[in-house]
Amino acid sequence: MLLHFRNFEHDDLFEVVRLANRSLNESYDGGLFLQLGDLYPEGFIVCESKEGIEGFLLGVIERAYEARILILAVDERARGKGIGARLVKLFEERFLHRAIRRINLEVRVTNENAIRLYERLGFEKRKILPKYYADGEDAYLMTKLIA
Repeated sequence: MLLHFRNFEHDDLFEVVRLANRSLNESYDGGLFLQLGDLYPEGFIVCESKEGIEGFLLGVIERAYEARILILAVDERARGKGIGARLVKLFEERFLHRAIRRINLEVRVTNENAIRLYERLGFEKRKILPKYYADGEDAYLMTKLIA
């Protein structure tokens, strides 16, 4: 499978929203993706193959030295191929030039695969955020310091 990583484009909206809602058990609105994509174009990365969008990462700058990964989703049929790891690494590379030194994210406490991925990439659990998600599930706040 030949993969191409690039910035989000407005034409990607339908596939991105569908992937996010299917993969993450949430109900996202497309307007959020368009607004954040326009504000932080370097933080919205998609991975595509000839079949379509296989995954994406949406992140923002929170403070002068901190970025936050808001959403990372990889299509179920494309998991285990390094797409999630590559998206996170690309995100880190893009924000190093802006003096970002820490990346934060939240992940469901039951999402063991994502937690393992983030820990392999150097993220550490900082604390539990009770009832963080709309369905009442807790989240871990995870953080990574970058050079």
